[in-house]
Amino acid sequence: MSDSTSENSFPDDYFTDINDEILSYLEQQAHGAILESKEAISKVRDKGSKLVDILIVGIGAGLVFLLNGSQPDNFRIASCIFVLSWSGITAYIAHNLIKTKTKASAFNSPKALYSQSFKNNQAPNKVKIMRQLELHNMSLTIDELNDLNKEVAEYLNKAITAIALSGPLVIVTLIGSILLT
Repeated sequence: MSDSTSENSFPDDYFTDINDEILSYLEQQAHGAILESKEAISKVRDKGSKLVDILIVGIGAGLVFLLNGSQPDNFRIASCIFVLSWSGITAYIAHNLIKTKTKASAFNSPKALYSQSFKNNQAPNKVKIMRQLELHNMSLTIDELNDLNKEVAEYLNKAITAIALSGPLVIVTLIGSILLT
């Protein structure tokens, strides 16, 4: 996968040596990064949804052309290839991009915050320790969201590439069938 796998394996007491000012700043940055990552994922999914809408209209137009009996066979074959390829791409997008995936929560479970490090820590300011553990968990959430964003963007790029390749395939089929007749 990516380098974030190694980043995800840092200890839960990683942030225990920072002061309150740095802790507050890092918490603010973490909240902003989580929000930004979730917005980026949402934008990519919206683009995928719009692309599916366009593909469905194209499939419908191809089916109308395919079912119109007055067209020559070569155009019907090209329409069939067009409809099948765009249907496959639509299914790919719906399956991999739009479907609901497990999203990281921006909040921490009590179990995650009340960890063994927290229990073992003898510091007088337990709230600060809890905030430090929360920052650790938010860092993991950010890594998870960034990985999900990359994955969703890769799916959309593959779908767009497939759409771009389907056009020449239909044209080659048309030209080939015209030349063979």
